Amino acid sequence: MPIVSAPSWTLDQPAAADVPVQWHPGRAARVMAGDVFVGYVGELHPHVNEALGFPAHSAAFELDLTALFATLDGKPVQAKPISTFPPVKQDLAFTVPDTVSADQLEAVISQAAGDALESIELFDVFTGDQIGEGLKSLAFAVVFRAPDRTLTAEDSEAIRKAIVAKAATLGAQLRA
Repeated sequence: MPIVSAPSWTLDQPAAADVPVQWHPGRAARVMAGDVFVGYVGELHPHVNEALGFPAHSAAFELDLTALFATLDGKPVQAKPISTFPPVKQDLAFTVPDTVSADQLEAVISQAAGDALESIELFDVFTGDQIGEGLKSLAFAVVFRAPDRTLTAEDSEAIRKAIVAKAATLGAQLRA
């Protein structure tokens, strides 16, 4: 079977009251393929663990393969060549209004970084008095790499400046 492309995968954590009874409220998430619900992942409810003799904090997943396969488009995926040039790793923390989601900021960072972006990962969300009312801090670990050369300090700085400028359109400010 050929490898096919699919919509982006996300985990969506529902409110505790909306989690099915077999899952631990607050420790389970819906698996989404684009806008399509395809299953659950997370910790089983302690009552389930006890009834089945499982250890505490047992985790599981449940996927509707029919729904999952329906999201695939059948087009082959082309693997990216592996670059032999070194990566540039940076952590970028932004202060953003509460109304800005991590997904929105990640999309803006990805767009601004362009083809040089190899990976991006949200690693911290912080709210508190130090940030200010109506604000939160979102921190991302980003990796840049060129397929054909070593990125210079000037290249990295230009990418960083483009990200900061694009993020400002969401009201985001780079934290010191």
